Amino acid sequence: LCIYNVHSHRLESWIRLDGPANCCDVIENRKLIVVGLESTNEKLGGVSCHDAETLILQRRLSTDGIPVDCIRLCDRFLVAATRDGRVRIANHNSSIWNYCWRPQYGNSRLIQIDIEPRNICLRLTTSDRQLLFFDVKAKRQCGDDWHGQSYPGLNSTVGFHLLGAVDPDAKRLDPNKHYHVTAAHVLDADDLLAVGDADGGIRVLNAPCIAPKASGLRAIAHGSAIAAMKWSDSILVTVGGGDRTLMQWKFTRKEAPSISLAKEEAILSVPDEKNDKSSKPSQQKERIKTICVICYLCGSLNPARSVDRHIRACQKKWQNAHNAANIGDINDPGPLPPDPYPDFDYTTLNSSKLARLNEEIEAHYRAHVLRGCNHCGRRFTRLQLSKHQVSCSVSKPFKPPIGRRIPLAEENKSSGRKRLNGA
Repeated sequence: LCIYNVHSHRLESWIRLDGPANCCDVIENRKLIVVGLESTNEKLGGVSCHDAETLILQRRLSTDGIPVDCIRLCDRFLVAATRDGRVRIANHNSSIWNYCWRPQYGNSRLIQIDIEPRNICLRLTTSDRQLLFFDVKAKRQCGDDWHGQSYPGLNSTVGFHLLGAVDPDAKRLDPNKHYHVTAAHVLDADDLLAVGDADGGIRVLNAPCIAPKASGLRAIAHGSAIAAMKWSDSILVTVGGGDRTLMQWKFTRKEAPSISLAKEEAILSVPDEKNDKSSKPSQQKERIKTICVICYLCGSLNPARSVDRHIRACQKKWQNAHNAANIGDINDPGPLPPDPYPDFDYTTLNSSKLARLNEEIEAHYRAHVLRGCNHCGRRFTRLQLSKHQVSCSVSKPFKPPIGRRIPLAEENKSSGRKRLNGA
């Protein structure tokens, strides 16, 4: 166990542990370091507590020879997850465990423990991408009441982010190998999620990442499973468990084009390259980007500065059509769908955050506005669906021509349309 001064680039102090270490955590206000040990015989394993300055061993908590996979400290207690699937809780000054709990989940390991600021709820992430909650005060597993809450902190990792963490091509390359997440960390400032797997690879994705096949940067970093990883500004530090290697990765974000970024043309005056002696500027077109937002009622892209006026006009038009229609009228759009982001200032978001927000609005538009055809499965508005069902039947479902069977985003990009039609 070593303390290394990053600024002076020298080793401050070190001490030899009783066995191999799997994890560690530190809390500065109590000057305490805890280390979770691997088990090689009945005498090893457990948790060792050390002074943060001198590294002197203060006490040891036994886990009956069971290795410790994950450990976390807070102001009131420490939490350790052992390989038998149990979660153990103890006070800082205690030499025995105050409580032992076995969560209801599969045979996967616990890879992440987060403690919310009030020290009431534990958030546990498993290697097979499950998210569990435990109420420390009531000493029981929580239900869905805690889902969706994001707790701030250096080690805060929301479990459902890991849905997009596993490489989608990994199973195809080797179906007999179990690819699971062994470490993860979120950089809250830039909304980045770093994930390490058991194959020694790392992935960097946008957070929150809830798509099962999310795209991201991937690299084979280590020759063994990733034991730990942490963000420090734009630097990612990874530690290999078996190859005993520490690496630092510098990450530079590059803005990628998105469907939410519409383009406008502006006329700029630049020197004429054909005639260097001429001082008259020529008119040359250069494309600049305008931030646009999807309307949740009609699916059109509108500038962020004026999207509020467009949404109010769309809501009024929708409500008037619904009030004027008779019962069963095909022109009746139905009740007004709820606004997913009422009175939200979209101009405060950057392009990457707005792109993810547009994906959520588009999903809301498809779920609440578009209706699915029972014959071909495509989705339309209510009026478009009635016209579509004239030519679509059970015996002969409608299929577009082969040349038009392209993804919606590519179709809109190639045709220059700014409206999300039925798909």
